[in-house]
Amino acid sequence: MKFAITGLRISMTTWRKRGATLAGMCAKAALALAFSAWLFAAAACRPPIPQTPTPPPSPTAPSVPSVAPTITEAPQVPTWTATSRPPVATLTATLLPPPATPTPVPATPTPPPAPTQVPWPELTVPYVKSLVITPDEPPVYYLVVDNALYRSLDRGATWSAEALAGIPAGAEVTCVAVDYRHPQTMYLATSQGLYRRERADEPWGLVNTLRVTALAVDLLNSDVLWAGIPWDTAMRAVIVKSSDRGRTWSKADYGVGIGDGNAWVGAILINPNNPNILWAHVRPGTRHDWPRGYVYRGGRDGTWERLPLGEFDFVSSPNPFGGENEDVCFVSGLAYDPNLNALYAGCDISYYNGTDWTCRLLCSRNADAPNSAEVRWEVVAMLGTAAGPRMNAVRPLAVDAREPKSLFVFLDVTREIGQPQFQLLVSHDDGKTWEEIALHLDLTGLEDL
Repeated sequence: MKFAITGLRISMTTWRKRGATLAGMCAKAALALAFSAWLFAAAACRPPIPQTPTPPPSPTAPSVPSVAPTITEAPQVPTWTATSRPPVATLTATLLPPPATPTPVPATPTPPPAPTQVPWPELTVPYVKSLVITPDEPPVYYLVVDNALYRSLDRGATWSAEALAGIPAGAEVTCVAVDYRHPQTMYLATSQGLYRRERADEPWGLVNTLRVTALAVDLLNSDVLWAGIPWDTAMRAVIVKSSDRGRTWSKADYGVGIGDGNAWVGAILINPNNPNILWAHVRPGTRHDWPRGYVYRGGRDGTWERLPLGEFDFVSSPNPFGGENEDVCFVSGLAYDPNLNALYAGCDISYYNGTDWTCRLLCSRNADAPNSAEVRWEVVAMLGTAAGPRMNAVRPLAVDAREPKSLFVFLDVTREIGQPQFQLLVSHDDGKTWEEIALHLDLTGLEDL
């Protein structure tokens, strides 16, 4: 608080005039008394007028919080609190007793809070490839970890291995999908083809030898499947569609850029609020650069367009090891919250990001806007704050929109080749705070592989 103090003006000329009529000793005594009173008033008022900064006053002085936001405490995740610093100032030479009502200082504009950050992991988990959540009440979670499938009946607190009878031994499991109209029907993509089972107690049956990297079952017609595949020279496509539950497939990636080969798809989502809208995470092929990652939006006719990322889009540069935009996001995965109409996109860390080694999690609240140029993105979290350099990523896995709402992401924070470090994180407040999840996996059932 700043006090305006005026009126008492002590002039050496005035004292000289008064000294002419008073004895020398009396003049000195009066001057000493006035100077003592001045010091007493200064100590009592302590008006913080901004001049040269001095150390912070005593703890009783009013404090003003710094601009750093406070991150809500979450289990197993350290929290940060803002540091309070009271205003400091020096005293002027002209003083009066303070007015009855102090004059308030206009508040300094507070910058918008920075995205939340998660520190270096305390826990590490196996490599998580895929997570789906059924519409059942309570929901069932299915998780692909390494080359095994797990099920949770308590929203991720515990996991048990699912029998993989019918899947060839040694097959690499890539992703899992659920028929939301018939949740007992599930699809499992492997390196040796696409498999399906109709009930939990029956073996998996081969549907097609197609190698699938991403899969979604249509929300309007369960016979329709959408699949992401590595660039296939026969169909000349990276996104294909089946109308007979996976037995036959046709090209459905019109408008998708494939680069110079080796393109692939990391995720396909169908908007439950409008099943005519699909989103896909696509990595065009590249032989001489960091593999870009893009968000595409498509329709039921298999036609797609790339959604701009605005300030997070790549901007070319003459520098072969850096772009003009160090905030560039090469998308690494997608997840969707239908209640918030929020599409989450995770980002890689690459040499284009300069010295910033945090993984950005972006969110768009209008990814379904009719005009793609109007789609807007914002950073909702900065994850993995350990020092670089590294080449890592945050990959959104799924959203359980029922209370308590859960947004799951997989974070690769590996720093050294051969020493992988991964995190599985969950947020119950749209990315403001995060908790680490320890995967306690029950291996019972893996003998059926």
